Amino acid sequence: MLIVLAPYAYTFERTHLRTAILAIKIIHNFLSNKNFQSCIKALDRIQHNKGDSKASTLIEKEKVVFKIEGLDAEILKIIEFQGGEEAKKQVGILTGWTGKIYSLLEIDGFAGYAPMHRMQNGGFLGSHVDHSYVNEGDLIHVANSIFYAVPKWEDNWQGETVFFDKTGYRKIQEVLPEPNKLVLFTHDSESFHGVNRITCPNDVARVTFYMDYYISKDDLYEFGKKYLKQTGEPFYHFKYLTMFLPLPTENGKIMWNALIKSEFKGYLRNYMQYLSESLLARKSNYMKSAFIRRNALIALIKLFDVINYTIKFCSKLILKPILRAFK
Repeated sequence: MLIVLAPYAYTFERTHLRTAILAIKIIHNFLSNKNFQSCIKALDRIQHNKGDSKASTLIEKEKVVFKIEGLDAEILKIIEFQGGEEAKKQVGILTGWTGKIYSLLEIDGFAGYAPMHRMQNGGFLGSHVDHSYVNEGDLIHVANSIFYAVPKWEDNWQGETVFFDKTGYRKIQEVLPEPNKLVLFTHDSESFHGVNRITCPNDVARVTFYMDYYISKDDLYEFGKKYLKQTGEPFYHFKYLTMFLPLPTENGKIMWNALIKSEFKGYLRNYMQYLSESLLARKSNYMKSAFIRRNALIALIKLFDVINYTIKFCSKLILKPILRAFK
């Protein structure tokens, strides 16, 4: 059964709950040895490059991203192959879709996203789902690929790509970032994934190339039918942007210390917006009650803002003078 959720035209009730990510394919020796070695040499030349931006929150730790415009020609060859016809053919095989598939490579400016990520010792990426659309909803996100551009990787360095269940909390599968490996996976609105804490030496980097794949929104209904036939699972879709769980887990334990971080409010806001869109979509046949639930969630977000401001104000007014007195 296809699950196409608001604001698109077709909505059906779910018949069961999915517990795992939909489909994964691992390809070893994705590149020829010659091309892979050329890639590694090109990466060596930019190993001290600071990249275009760096994430330094508790949930997105030690992640440097590189936009496509400034990358070496040898690196661009890898990205072009990853977003080319052969890779899209593999997406078609994985999903059962024989129609048109687009990659980020075909979208102007890579749709604002960055294809190359570099993480080092201590790096961590909490459970999250990637954006569900680009081009204002004209293209629907249906699959991802991650290429591991590392010359070597030891098992005890961790840094696995982790796939979670539909809640984003229970681990389903882990993929070690081994050299010249590509992991291809379908991506719908419940495809939570992340990166385990990296424990590699300080002079080692976990470098990956990312590619997303899309279909036209006009094909979504037919895609869902093909997908169900191929995988035995419904494809679940609604509109949202990339969302990280505000309280992710590490080694099976909730990271409660995220509560006291300044960025927590932003992550929580995104999560509640994601939930409100999901609830609205699930009950789109009952728009009045969905509207009430959505506005209730917005009210909760505003209430959290008030509580957060109150705590900060009290800490400045009361706690700081007390701490100062003990110095």
